[in-house]
Amino acid sequence: MKPIFFILLLFSLCFPFGYADIMITEIMANPLTDETLNEWVEIYNNGSTEIDIYGWVFGDEEGNDSLVGGYYEGSYTILRPHQFGLITNEMTRVYHNFNVSSDVIPLYTDGSLGYRGLKNDGETVFLFSQEGVVDSVYYNETDDELSWALVGSEWRESVPSPGYHNSGEIIEEENDVSACDWNISIIHDIDTYYSLGDLHLKIVAEKQYGEKTNISSHLMIKDIFGNVVEEYFPFTQHTATSRKTSSTYNPVLDEQGAYVIEASVSTACEDHVPANNAVQLLLLPAPQELQNHSSVIIERLYDLGSDNLAKYGQSIRAKIIIYKGDTRKKAVKVWVEKDGSRLSKQSQINVEEEFTNHTFTIPLQIIPNCNEKYKKGDASVVAEGLDARSELSFEIEGITSSLCEEVEVDADSKRGKLTYSIASAPYTLSLNKSFDIVLKVENTDDDDTSFEVWSYVYRGPKKYSGSERDNLKYVSIDAEDSMEVVLRNTVIEGTEGDYKLKVKLKRRGRVTSDDKTRDVVVKVPASVKEKREEVVVLGSAEVDRRGEEKKEIEAEKTERVVRVIRDSEVVYESSTFFIKKLIPFFLMFLFVLAVLFSLVRK
Repeated sequence: MKPIFFILLLFSLCFPFGYADIMITEIMANPLTDETLNEWVEIYNNGSTEIDIYGWVFGDEEGNDSLVGGYYEGSYTILRPHQFGLITNEMTRVYHNFNVSSDVIPLYTDGSLGYRGLKNDGETVFLFSQEGVVDSVYYNETDDELSWALVGSEWRESVPSPGYHNSGEIIEEENDVSACDWNISIIHDIDTYYSLGDLHLKIVAEKQYGEKTNISSHLMIKDIFGNVVEEYFPFTQHTATSRKTSSTYNPVLDEQGAYVIEASVSTACEDHVPANNAVQLLLLPAPQELQNHSSVIIERLYDLGSDNLAKYGQSIRAKIIIYKGDTRKKAVKVWVEKDGSRLSKQSQINVEEEFTNHTFTIPLQIIPNCNEKYKKGDASVVAEGLDARSELSFEIEGITSSLCEEVEVDADSKRGKLTYSIASAPYTLSLNKSFDIVLKVENTDDDDTSFEVWSYVYRGPKKYSGSERDNLKYVSIDAEDSMEVVLRNTVIEGTEGDYKLKVKLKRRGRVTSDDKTRDVVVKVPASVKEKREEVVVLGSAEVDRRGEEKKEIEAEKTERVVRVIRDSEVVYESSTFFIKKLIPFFLMFLFVLAVLFSLVRK
C-alpha cells in the first residue's frame, strides 16, 4: 500500500489543488468499543459550489482506500456548499451509536480507514482527489470517547459531533458529580440456537464511571414481525453502586419461533454514553427443531441515525438473517414499503444451501419523492421469501433536495446519452453454477448506437469466472429506445468467501468503459467439498502406489545384477585389465614373425 501513497503524494506536487474547499474537520479515532466499526472522519465543503468526491482516496502513510457514496454507485457523493460528509467503514455502526446529523452525506471506504483503521496514539491522515492532496491532518493521542475537532483554526479534543459544527466542548467527569456511564448486558448459557427449557437469562447493569445512583432496566422479547411477546422489568429505581444483576428469567416461547431480545437501562444520573444503554440478542430454534421451516429476520437497519429517521431519496442498508429449511425455493425479495406502496426497487437474494444460516447486508434506495406524492410517517423494510416474511419499521420524512433540482436545457444543445443499471443479479453465487445478470440499457440519443458489454467475478487482481471478456456481447440499440441485456457468468474456481462482481459497458467510439461493481458471496456446495476431499485422498493413494511400484522396479534391477554376477562372474572389465590379457598373444605373434624372418634370409 505504501507505493500508492507515494505515487499520490508525488502526483499532488505536480498539479495544483482544485478542491481546496473540502477540508477534514473532525476525527474519531478512539471510540469506546468496536473501534474499526465506530471510527469516522468528518469532512466539510467550505466553498460556494458543489463538489463530487466520488473516487477520491482517504488514507494514512501506510494504506489508502477509495470512497463511495451511500448509493454504492457514486451517485450520492456530491457535497453541497457548507455541507458535511462522514467517512466510515462499510460495515459501520457509527449511525447507530452516535448522534449523527440527518443532513450529513454518508461516505464509505472500500476497506478500513487507512492501514488497519485510525491509530489511537496519533498519525497523519490524507484526503486525495484526482488532482492530488486536498487536505492532511496530524492528530495526537486520543482519549477514549473523545474526538479531535477543528475549532476555528485550532485542533483540540472534543465531545464528538458528527455532521454538526464543532464547539470544542469537553466533559469534565471528575468535576461533574451528575455525570455517569452505565452499560447493560444479557447473560445467557446458549449460543444463537436454543431449545425449550434451556433458555435462562440474566440482566447485568454495570457502572463505567460516576457516583451511586438509581437505575431501572427493561427487557422485551419480539417475534420476527416486531410484536412484543414477553416483557420483563428486572429492577425499577433500584439503588446501585457499581453493578446490579437480576434474578434468572425463563421466558416461555413458541418452539418454532425466532426472536430478538432487547434490554435497556436508564439512570437517575446523566449518562453521557447512551450507545451502551441498550443491547440485543438474536434467538433461533435449534436446527433439529427448525429442519422443515425457514425464517427471514431483518435484524437491523443502518444509516438511519439515533432517531431512526430517513429522508426520501436516501440510501439505507438492511442486515438480514435467513435460515433456509427443507424447501426447494431459494429467492428472498427485499424492498421499502409505506402504506402498501413500494418506495424502492426490489432487491433479490438467492439462498442455495438448505439447513444453513445466511447473513446479508442489502442496500436499498428510497425514491426521491420530488412530487411529494408520499407523506411523512411510518415506513418499513420488508423481506419476503421461502414462505417467510419479516418487517422492520422506521420513520421517513423530508426530501433530499439535491436529487430534485430542475435544470432547464436549451433544445438545440441537448444531447442524449447511453445509461444502464443492474436490474437483477444474485448476491449469493454457487461454485460451478451459472447465473444471469440482467442489465437495463437506455439510449436517449437521437441516433442509433452500439456498445459492447461484459462482466466477471474477481477478488483482488484475480478473475474467478474465466478471463475478463469471456461473456463479451456486441449490442445495437435504436435511438430513444431501451432494452434488457442478459449476461451469464460461472464462478469456476475459488473458495467460499466475499468477492466482487463487475459489469463493464463501452459505447462505440469511446476509449473508457462505464463500470458498475457490487459485492457478492461465493458458496461451495457440499457435493463439491466432498469431491475435493476425495481428490486429496485419491492423490495420496496414487503417490503411495507409485512409491510401491518404484520399490518393485529397484528390487527387480538389483535381482538382475545379482543374477548376471552369478552366471558370468564378470560384470565389468576395465581397459587396463583387458590389455594385460592380450600380452601373451602379442608375444607369440612377435615370435612367429622372427622365425619367418630367419627362414627367409636362409
